[in-house]
Amino acid sequence: MNPVLERLQVTDVVRAVGTPTLQRARSLVRMVRITRRAPQEGPATVMATVLSTHDYQTMVQLSEGTSGVKIVGNCSCPVTHQCKHAAAVCLVLIDEKVALAAGNTLPDDAGSGPAPARAGGATGVRDEPADPRLWELLDAQHQRGRGYSTSGFGLPDRREQWEVDVQNLVHQLSAASGTESRESAALALELELDPTPSRYGGPLAVTARPLKVGKKKGWIKTGASWAEVCSPFGRGGLDEDQRSALEAVGDALGGPSSAAMERALDHATPRIWSALTSARKTGITLLGGGALESFEVAEEPAEVAIKLDAANGAHANGSTGRGSSGVAQIHDAARNRDSARGAGVPRAHDESTVLQLGVSWQGQLYSGRDVIPLGRRAHGALVLLPGERPGQKRGVLVRLDRMLDEGLSHTLRAGRSTTIPGTGRSKLVDKLLPQLTRHVKVETQDAALRAAIPAKPTLLTRVTWQGQDAALVEFLMKYMVGAREELAAVGTASTRAPTQASTTAVAQSADASRQASAAPGTGSAASSGTEFDAARRLVRDPAAEARALAAWNPGDAAREVLTFSGGRPVAAQRVTGAPMVRLVHEVLPQLRAAGEVREVGAEPAFQRLDGDPEIRFEVGEPPAGGTDWLDLSVKITVDGEPVPLAEVLAALTLQEPVILLASGSYVDAEHPALTQLARMVEEAQGVRRGGKNASAAGTVQVAAGDLALWEMVDKLGETDAAAARWVETARALRAPERMPAVEPVGVLTELRDYQREGLNWLHYLYSQGLGGILADDMGLGKTLQVISLISLARADGSEPFLVIAPTSVVGAWQRQVATHAPHLKVRAITNTIKRRKLSLGQVAQDADIVVTSYNLLRSEAADYADLGWGGLILDEAQAIKNAASKTFQAARKIQAPFSLAVTGTPVENRIGELWPLLAVVAPGLYPTLESFTRLVITPVEKKEDQEAMLRLRRRIRPFLLRRTKALVASALPPKQEQVLQVALDKSHRHFYDALLQRERQEVLGLVEELDQNRVAVFAAITRLRMGSLHAGLVDEEYSAVESAKIAELVPRLIELAQEGHRALVFSQFTSFLKLIREAVHRAGLETVYLDGSTRDRAGVLDQFAEGDAPVFLISLKAGGVGLTLTEADYVFIMDPWWNPAVEAQAVDRTHRIGQERPVMVYRMVAEDTIEGKVMALKERKAELFDQLVGTAQSTPQALSEADLRELFAG
Repeated sequence: MNPVLERLQVTDVVRAVGTPTLQRARSLVRMVRITRRAPQEGPATVMATVLSTHDYQTMVQLSEGTSGVKIVGNCSCPVTHQCKHAAAVCLVLIDEKVALAAGNTLPDDAGSGPAPARAGGATGVRDEPADPRLWELLDAQHQRGRGYSTSGFGLPDRREQWEVDVQNLVHQLSAASGTESRESAALALELELDPTPSRYGGPLAVTARPLKVGKKKGWIKTGASWAEVCSPFGRGGLDEDQRSALEAVGDALGGPSSAAMERALDHATPRIWSALTSARKTGITLLGGGALESFEVAEEPAEVAIKLDAANGAHANGSTGRGSSGVAQIHDAARNRDSARGAGVPRAHDESTVLQLGVSWQGQLYSGRDVIPLGRRAHGALVLLPGERPGQKRGVLVRLDRMLDEGLSHTLRAGRSTTIPGTGRSKLVDKLLPQLTRHVKVETQDAALRAAIPAKPTLLTRVTWQGQDAALVEFLMKYMVGAREELAAVGTASTRAPTQASTTAVAQSADASRQASAAPGTGSAASSGTEFDAARRLVRDPAAEARALAAWNPGDAAREVLTFSGGRPVAAQRVTGAPMVRLVHEVLPQLRAAGEVREVGAEPAFQRLDGDPEIRFEVGEPPAGGTDWLDLSVKITVDGEPVPLAEVLAALTLQEPVILLASGSYVDAEHPALTQLARMVEEAQGVRRGGKNASAAGTVQVAAGDLALWEMVDKLGETDAAAARWVETARALRAPERMPAVEPVGVLTELRDYQREGLNWLHYLYSQGLGGILADDMGLGKTLQVISLISLARADGSEPFLVIAPTSVVGAWQRQVATHAPHLKVRAITNTIKRRKLSLGQVAQDADIVVTSYNLLRSEAADYADLGWGGLILDEAQAIKNAASKTFQAARKIQAPFSLAVTGTPVENRIGELWPLLAVVAPGLYPTLESFTRLVITPVEKKEDQEAMLRLRRRIRPFLLRRTKALVASALPPKQEQVLQVALDKSHRHFYDALLQRERQEVLGLVEELDQNRVAVFAAITRLRMGSLHAGLVDEEYSAVESAKIAELVPRLIELAQEGHRALVFSQFTSFLKLIREAVHRAGLETVYLDGSTRDRAGVLDQFAEGDAPVFLISLKAGGVGLTLTEADYVFIMDPWWNPAVEAQAVDRTHRIGQERPVMVYRMVAEDTIEGKVMALKERKAELFDQLVGTAQSTPQALSEADLRELFAG
């Protein structure tokens, strides 16, 4: 350790900085971080950072002195010298010295960061010293109310802790009993002005000192020094509140010696203002001293300003006239040399001007010796006013409106001025004066200069009316330069050309300037440099413009109608159309309240029409080639005045609150009738994209069969006769009781009530030339209702009906017609023309009904399209759900006045499956797949848009009839369903788990690109499903592994057969059905079998219906639709799938009209396999159809990547 550090004592610190500063340093010890240590020999210099209100850099130099260690502390804080930060560094050094003496070491990387608080003197942030006797010494000596003893820290102090505690208690009791109390003395703050000028020509010296009331009630210095006032442990007897307030004043004054009797006022930091405010609140008296008879603290801040005066009065305030080092020389150097040649100072008659920086307060500008700045970067000043006695001054402490940099502070402190010769006056006026006014207030008695000083800019709104429906709105910054007005567009750098009025004002201003200059006492006539012309370029003040805009509040209406960018209005903008109403009625009143508004031209007058809109719809002549699309004319009037439809649509599209008419009247665009009309037109136009939009004449093209639209027409207004026909159709389909009832003709079977209602609905659609979808639950007699319709139509002389059905159902149609309406001639087409040898026309020649399959339709599509049919019936119409299939294309080409889709499941998986059905039976609803995708599929499936789903339901409602078994429960026996959980045996489980792991690893890497890998993914799913049924279906090596499902099924079938029941067994896998057949035969039971390869389907069905076999094994694909198997009353679904419609169709083969016994349905599910996840997924998929025709509110979802990940989860 450096020898000087070894001798450093607390007494050395007291001697250097004083007791109060040392006490304040104590709280900073924990914030010292030493960054550079002293060398081992020579003078000891230590660098440190002290974390106070700022991070201060402190340097302490230690050297040998005559009476101990000499300490010189320099710091970056406002005090700069011998401050509390330097004292804190010294206390840390003493602490570390004690730590080293105790055998501890200091860290090598001191200062690199805060060190942990520990004995041993680790440098950095600390909580306690290494030796607690340091704090004991400070505490004990301050509690005794005196300075530090000369013993110093580090000298032996043998007192034990108990003795220190007892001594402290004695002092406290003594103070409480009043034996040491004294009357609290009031305090004052005195500012003393030294009238002696500085030898360097700077400001007069002002010092501050505290005073207290003496025994004779006068103000005395004794006992009230800054050292005593600034220490809470100094001399007692002072008013504590005032002492604390003056301590803050003293701390703000700072100075080179914190213990000095007086402190220089010009050293004050900005904290002086809050300290003075507190001092006044405590009642501290403010006194003047020396040449200052009194002083006060101003409430309001003063402005920094520049004073411009004629040279003949330049030195009235004692200015020296020397050029300023802080403000640039303004005069033209070359001309100044000529005008000043041979003279040290310009003559008064050469029209020179003196510029001086000063302080403006209460309408007066003070500069030179009358202003004493506070702070190195001036933040305030003591302004000297004439006193009541000769040679005396009154002082006002004023805070400046800004803090000056050091250069301007020096200029203000020096009190120097700058002289501009007459030859530089033109440049001063044209260029420099506008620049000065951007930054500082300029005051002058010169009328010509005053006229050249622009006032702070204000915002001007200029509205130029351009007729009844347009206006130009401009936002301008207005500068008044004397009497001249300059206008500049907001947000631009250029100015506008002055108007004629402002040019006249300029001329008048120039005349006034010349007259003022020629008046007595003002000097000679003004030179040509004082005459301003209109072409002079305006020097703008961006900061002042920004302040004016920030203070401007145009109101909410202006922000909605006008255009703003970055919070500022666009400089020039044109308002047209409906917004003009709000501009006149709402925006302008708000703008007038916010600032100046200038109008050019006549303001338009607008009148509100308050009546309800009257709407009339008329249908024009149908276009050539058919009546599918109609031109619907929409005529709107309000209070007898026509309102164009196009204007209504435009206003609502632009979200305008009003519709402005050519007459100047306006109507409320948000009237419910108009908003509903707009939605109707928007929907109609959206369906037929590429068709005609609403024209200026108010015509919109609509689908004749869009009954949902005609419902809206019915609610909105009146119609002509042609439109009324479609409105009445919509009414009838909305309320079945309005439809005419019909009686079946030639039908032997008695129709139930709901079937009669269905027949009425079908016949009404047929009579109106409309199509539909009969979507009754399976088993409710849809075929009977259709046969009844065909019988009525043929009785009226219609052409034959074409029925297209799955191959397995063609024969069923023949049997159904023979049963219910034997008078109808049915021709079934089961072969191509090559085999049947008859053309399609020949077959249909004497037929009432022609029944064919979808397969044969595809192969002879052109022949079917060429014939004229009385009606088209698509049975199990989900067969055409793929819009890209040839089956759909062939069905769509068939020409018939009536088309009907018959299906219990118009939607099985995706909402997109509905469009092909609608395209055939109601082509006007959604003419193209693109329109259906845009209006339905995308919003419903991808955006989960409930409104889109509701719109779809509303549009298809007239064309779709759906009755569930729950509605006609009395007509059917009960049905019970049960899930049988089947556990795999050990061998089967081992096989399945291994299969799952293998397939999962492969599939989870493919689902992220599902579209490209769909075949591979579904193949893996199929293998897992087959593995759940029987291991041998996946790998023949495991054929011997027993199937748990077969083992569960066979005993149940034996028991059912013994009790006289018959069962249907469904599976999607024919290979599994064959394994079941083998097991059932081994058990001694007969079976009937049907799959896609069966040739004689009718014979197989008759075999089960007329035979005794108790078990019918059926593949779902071959026998899930179109069959009536009411002979069975038990159903087994062997392998669940996520399409609920497929299973429901299978179940409904037996639970349908004609069934007289309760039906029991078992679904077998292999535990802990993919089948359990399929069941959960199926429950979600079952919601799809309910959302379309029922009341469910959630949005249907297609099989997604998340679904597949769930299926393959462990």
